[in-house]
Parts: sequence; structure tokens; C-alpha cells
Amino acid sequence: MGGFNVVGTLLSLALLVLAIFMITKIIKKLKKWSTNRYLLIVKEGPIFIETFFLAYGQRVITRFLSIKQRRNTKMGFQIKALPLEEIESKLVGGLLDHKSRLGYDIPKTDATYISFAALNADSEIVGGVTAKISYGELHVSLLSVDKDLQGSGVGTALMGEIEAYGKAHNCHHISLTTFSYQAPEFYKKCGYSELGRIQDFPLKGVEKYFFVKYL
Repeated sequence: MGGFNVVGTLLSLALLVLAIFMITKIIKKLKKWSTNRYLLIVKEGPIFIETFFLAYGQRVITRFLSIKQRRNTKMGFQIKALPLEEIESKLVGGLLDHKSRLGYDIPKTDATYISFAALNADSEIVGGVTAKISYGELHVSLLSVDKDLQGSGVGTALMGEIEAYGKAHNCHHISLTTFSYQAPEFYKKCGYSELGRIQDFPLKGVEKYFFVKYL
């Protein structure tokens, strides 16, 4: 956190110096120009100042980023965007090694994906649920039931199937997220406990809920 404070302070100082420099430049230019040009600059002031800020502001930001990049290079590293497949295995390996050094015996496991569908008399899909199992956690990704069958018990049956599957495969808990315009009360009726909420997400006035049910 100390590094971020230093960088923030340096950036603030740079912006302050930039502001002082620009004001000084403007004053010098106004002293040199004639009365007519002075009136013109007053009339077109907002455009002039905006252009001035963009030109010199870009220089300061470019200079700041250049200094930061050189600093990172001197420290022996640089930040670079890479495809996920090039770095994911390296990160996973590092986390597993860290866990092992701390004495936590949590075996590496590949994720298992599961899904169940509700079919009507004509074998048409009228609802379904998908989930992922990783490290003993069963996370429900999607749950949907046709509009005409909502409240008929289809959703409850699908969640019951997911719970039975999790118990049969020794899952520790089931987790899921939902939004205030979806079904938070439904999950509470299914025995899920609310862990928390994020307000005004993904839209103003909407809440994202986090639920868990221990098995």
C-alpha cells in the first residue's frame, strides 16, 4: 500500500506543477497579445484552455508512465498482458506451492460440471440447472424455469437434485448468487443463508445476493 501512496503523491504533485505551469503560460501570452486578441481569447477561452490541458496533460501522463515503466524494469520486472492459457498454469502452480509450504493438504482437483433438466410430457425442456464442483464446493451457475411453470415446484425439485448430488459426492457446501429482480426469497425457502449483498449492481437500485447452504 505504501507504494501506491507514493505514486499517488507524485502524480498529484505532477498535476499541481502542470496547473501552475499552464496558468503562467496563459498569463505570459495575455501580456504579449493585443487588446483584440485578448478579447478573442476571452471569447474562445473554454476551447483554448481545453486544448491546452489536453496537449500538456498528455505529455505529463506519458512522461509519468514512462518513468514508472523504467522503474519497474530497473527492479527486474515489467507488467505485460498475456493470453490466459499462457499464465494460468503458472499461477495455479504458485498457489499450490504456497499452500503446500504452509502445510495445507488440499489436493488439486479438476472442476466437474453438472446439469439437470426438467422435461414435460412431450420430453421438452421446461427448466434446468447447471453447476460446477471444485475443491468440495458446489456452485450453482444457472437456474431457470419456464414462465408458465414458475411456482409449480419445478425449481424446488431441480435444487433438490443438485443438493442430493452434492451430498453424494461429499461436497462441503452449495454456493450461488442471484439478483433482487430474480429469486432471493426462493433460495431462502430452499434453506440457503444470505452471506451478503452488493448494492446498485448491475444497475442502480438492483442488489446482487450471495447465498450458501452447508451440506
